[in-house]
Amino acid sequence: MALGTVQFGLDYGINNPKGQVSYEHIKAILMEAHQNGINLLDTAAMYGNSEAMLGNALQELQLSFKIVSKLPAEVTTGGVLPEVRQSLEKLQVAVLYGYLFHDFDTFKQNSALLEELVQAKKQGMVNKIGFSVYYPHQVEYLFDHHISFDLVQLPYNLLDQRFEYLFPVLKKQRIEVHNRSAFLQGLFFKDSQSLPVHFQSIESKINTLHELSQQHQIPLAALLLNFVQLQQNIDQVVIGVDAIAHLKDNLMSVDFLEKTRNIYSDLKQLKEDNEQIILPFHWK
Repeated sequence: MALGTVQFGLDYGINNPKGQVSYEHIKAILMEAHQNGINLLDTAAMYGNSEAMLGNALQELQLSFKIVSKLPAEVTTGGVLPEVRQSLEKLQVAVLYGYLFHDFDTFKQNSALLEELVQAKKQGMVNKIGFSVYYPHQVEYLFDHHISFDLVQLPYNLLDQRFEYLFPVLKKQRIEVHNRSAFLQGLFFKDSQSLPVHFQSIESKINTLHELSQQHQIPLAALLLNFVQLQQNIDQVVIGVDAIAHLKDNLMSVDFLEKTRNIYSDLKQLKEDNEQIILPFHWK
């Protein structure tokens, strides 16, 4: 389990009434995560002031984590190394565990940027390089064009199961898989009666999910996390939290792993193919 930090720098999430997490809460969450064996943080230059907040907090707490950050979408030729250096400076670390193209189109429109990222790796600024993707065809493009990369971050959750057929291929090529959107920005936690009009088509699926959670006495967060964790080819599940209580709830998910396994086939049936629903940038 890895800690996503977009909420440390932005007001983020469809079910997040609290807004951006305060600096004091950030420190408390990082301390709790560290004490419970979470050793990887996920951030990005485009997450507001998340990198700077993390750097200050980690320095003050004297904590060490592996950190993955991402290249801004608007970067141009010659701009990759300066961006990596800026992330290192803000985070107050000497090397990043991973550095990804945040926007796949940035790479598609200027593939020379990849060589700059390779240089950052060769210079010891970054251990692993890769891509944050939204669509399976983007991973297929990388394979088809024989692009070498170490790490991919992708969405996978109870509704969005599009990447599943690619997991064995990624594992075979020893590419590290980081998963995001296990909670789909909090959509799963909304009561079906309070769903915006945009989501009316999945009202019955949300109801079924909540009924399964109650019937089998599995907390909803644990059910959602365990669905992803039961996918053996995922290396890290990136979760975003805005309070220690949420983090503790997520850490307890392991206690319900076997219960979730028993209803895994039922959960698989909730798969949703409509990208207007499963991709948050389509939400209105």
